[in-house]
Amino acid sequence: MSAAALRLQPVPRILVVEDESAICDLIGDMLEGAGYGVHCVESGEEAYSALDSGRPYAALVVDVNLGLGVTGFDVARHAREAHAEIPVIYITGEVSPVRFGLHAVPGALHLAKPIQEAALLAGLESLLGGPPSGND
Repeated sequence: MSAAALRLQPVPRILVVEDESAICDLIGDMLEGAGYGVHCVESGEEAYSALDSGRPYAALVVDVNLGLGVTGFDVARHAREAHAEIPVIYITGEVSPVRFGLHAVPGALHLAKPIQEAALLAGLESLLGGPPSGND
């Protein structure tokens, strides 16, 4: 593919859902540094709104524990209702493998906090079939 054609490729946009703004910013910086576009929201309600907006997302990175009410598991199920194939990475420091197995959407990955940049990027690349265009 020519350099001009690579520049015309859309940047994969990742929806990040994390109720702690500092962690949301940190994950956003990691992803943007690797060539992804990022839309960071801090609640399940904001995530629902973003997912229902019609804006395409290449993947969802979602904290399991979003405070009271909606969980990351709920957000991922909502995402899959509208976008059946959207890749999902759950991040958390408090979910057991059993709970993850019971509540996670099929094919999702689980990363423990604190998030390691290499693990996050490797997980996204495995789910998306490689790095963003132009970064290989």
